[in-house]
Amino acid sequence: MRAGFCCVCILICGSVLGQTVSPPVAASPASSPADNAMPTFHATSRLVLVDVVVTGKHAEFVRGLKPDDFTLLENGKPQRISAFSAHAASDAAQRPAPQIQLPPHQYTNFSAPAPDHPITIVLMDMLDTEFSDRTYARQQMLKFLSTMPAGQPVALFVLGSSLQMLQGFTQSSDALVAAAKSIIDKNENAHLLTSQQEVQDAADMDTDLAIIAGQSPASPISIERALQGYEAYQTDVRIRSTLASLRALAQAVAGYPGRKNLIWALRKLPIGLWSEFDNDSRQLHYLLYQREVHELSSLLASSQIAVYPINVRGLEVHAPSGIQMGIPKIGFSRDQLQTLARWNTEFTVNEIAKETGGEAFYNQNDLRALMLRSLDEGTNYYTLAYVPQDRDWNGKYRKIAVKLAMEGVKIRYRNGYYAMPDQPAEQKDAARLLALAMQPSVPESTRLLLKVAVLPPDAGRKSVSIDLAINPGDLIFTDGPDQRKLTIVDFMAVALDKKLKESGVASNTVDATMRLETYKQVMQTGFPGHLDLELKPGKYVLRLGAIDRNSQKIGTVDVPITIPDPETAQK
Repeated sequence: MRAGFCCVCILICGSVLGQTVSPPVAASPASSPADNAMPTFHATSRLVLVDVVVTGKHAEFVRGLKPDDFTLLENGKPQRISAFSAHAASDAAQRPAPQIQLPPHQYTNFSAPAPDHPITIVLMDMLDTEFSDRTYARQQMLKFLSTMPAGQPVALFVLGSSLQMLQGFTQSSDALVAAAKSIIDKNENAHLLTSQQEVQDAADMDTDLAIIAGQSPASPISIERALQGYEAYQTDVRIRSTLASLRALAQAVAGYPGRKNLIWALRKLPIGLWSEFDNDSRQLHYLLYQREVHELSSLLASSQIAVYPINVRGLEVHAPSGIQMGIPKIGFSRDQLQTLARWNTEFTVNEIAKETGGEAFYNQNDLRALMLRSLDEGTNYYTLAYVPQDRDWNGKYRKIAVKLAMEGVKIRYRNGYYAMPDQPAEQKDAARLLALAMQPSVPESTRLLLKVAVLPPDAGRKSVSIDLAINPGDLIFTDGPDQRKLTIVDFMAVALDKKLKESGVASNTVDATMRLETYKQVMQTGFPGHLDLELKPGKYVLRLGAIDRNSQKIGTVDVPITIPDPETAQK
């Protein structure tokens, strides 16, 4: 499901590259008629997709279920199942991944995994994992990656000061293990001040500098208040960085078909410990970021990403039982504060897991077994689809319930979605969102599937010519007067040198008002865009991107390019 529901088009993604040809504004290498095939099904209703995992008494996948075995409800009202499919590991494990062949100078942000097979994202969260826990977590991850079942497309991401993809989707354990071995070294310098000792050391340094400068050192009370404020600020930075990185990850993999499984290895999600506590602190700290967490969960669910958070600390001994909710609001001991932090982490990651159809694991030691369990559960599932009877897209939360006509089984699915209306983004908002996605540290986004043709300068042209085509099924078109179709798409190109410094930028906005015959042509050939970018001689990576203002979906793709020196070329 995308954005709470699939809109307008269900795309057979394995063939998407053939259906978006280069735009007519500049000719590109010719493609065969087969490349222009459009295997799509168009509908005028929004389709909600619900992935359902059904397991028996021994956690085994229950096979052979039919649509009539399921009852689907939205806000307590029965819904008609309009589409149904079953997915099992053995059905696709031996199928080779399709090879994508493109003409020269053409690129795409879509790399197909094995057909009908879920993909798995492993996220090693260094930002929210203390240094003392990283070695054990990495050892367990290496064991998991080296022994994972064959035929499983897996990608490895790491979260430090920013989100980075260490290894794209591959079925090679060797490639994944090699990438995992580099995690610690690559993230030691990507460190925020997070622990109380680090904040204290920073405060001590500030005090020493003040004395050297001839200023009076601060009083103990003022230092304590400053430390509390600084630690709260650092905690807030970590929380928002984590949520923003998970949003970027959702954008990066949303274009892949079907279910995506996110195995999220972390120590704790940093929850702010403020001076006042409610009767249930787990609820309080969750509520501090409730809107952000709900928005993230909705985006993950809309991208069909089921989240499996795993606490890398393993089995933990509970703090002394003296802590009780409702005791005086000050004077918590360190053990009590750690217990509160653990409760808040478990509460929040549980919410994210339930809202996306995954499961949270903590207080268990065998991390490798938990990762394998997450992988297996996310590979065997059923997909139910329905068109909601309630057509009022008022932004309210709608609860989903799935029931089975059999006993002795356990079912897991996402709890609901937000019925968000289509609200076009303002130009400034679209520019900001696209600019963020164009950063080199952000993985390629696939919510808009792109095919691009990039031609370097030649004797008759000084600039780089960039043609883009967007899969039209990913765009939202609105109805205008005289049966015209309307949409607004922003395009951008950013050139990065070998040090990843910005060397050139080009942008363009296409405010399209299309007659019906033009719209039909676009649906066959792709929605076009064009950019020209002048660059000095050298080697660059072009990040090319687009955003649909109606849906705020983003697509980006990276293209290597060499600009020759004219004098050298003449010689």
